Amino acid sequence: VGDAKSGKSAIASRAIQYHLEQDIPLYVASGEMTEIDQIIRPIASIAGHTTASIESGSVMNDDKFLKSLDILRKKKVFITNDRMNLRMVEDAILRYRYLHGVTTFIFDQLNLFEEVQMDRSTGSSIGVQQVAAFTRYMSIKHKVCIIVFHQFNNNVSQSPTKRGTPNDAKGGGSTKSQWSKLVLLYRPEQHGLANFEDGPFKGMRSHGLIELYVGAGNRLPPGSALLKFIGEQQAVDIPDEYMSVGGKQ
Repeated sequence: VGDAKSGKSAIASRAIQYHLEQDIPLYVASGEMTEIDQIIRPIASIAGHTTASIESGSVMNDDKFLKSLDILRKKKVFITNDRMNLRMVEDAILRYRYLHGVTTFIFDQLNLFEEVQMDRSTGSSIGVQQVAAFTRYMSIKHKVCIIVFHQFNNNVSQSPTKRGTPNDAKGGGSTKSQWSKLVLLYRPEQHGLANFEDGPFKGMRSHGLIELYVGAGNRLPPGSALLKFIGEQQAVDIPDEYMSVGGKQ
């Protein structure tokens, strides 16, 4: 769960890159980005180029770019931007789990599910709760990992210094109870803030950094970690080894 532009799609791109490099089957559905946009980001990260240079075609003969394409060869990473609904989730799991051995499914993001779109006309959160409950049920039934990206309520977006809590996720506590694990994102830079204004890294420069922190989860102890956001590739990576955090490194 994260605010708008907090790095959710960048984390999805990193997951695609990891599964490509490790040759692990993966299914990704995004209602926000085309299939081409979804694959350009991990290619840019692997090749060390910007997404803009790949889109413009200026690196088509570059050796690093060509080697990054070789990594895609014969990999079982399936990407779509089809309309998202619960029937699509079930069809995807049945098809890709049992035909291609996929055990990780990513859906980016929950607000774009048709069931959730219907909530907007009624002002309820029934659709959010339906998606959360159904994806957990399918995960348990078919023994797969399902990762769903979601957003905070508007009050978090309108309070740039606020770190969201599990109860700030759209759908509230009843939705939170359906998730077996809940990881939250905080990226002050998206609001133009130079420093972290809340949490364990308060006072630290926020340039290029995202905080991930555990909101709830079985066998996930409470805690925070930092990710480095790479805007030119719309990707995330591990930060530099030594960083000043409250006077400590």
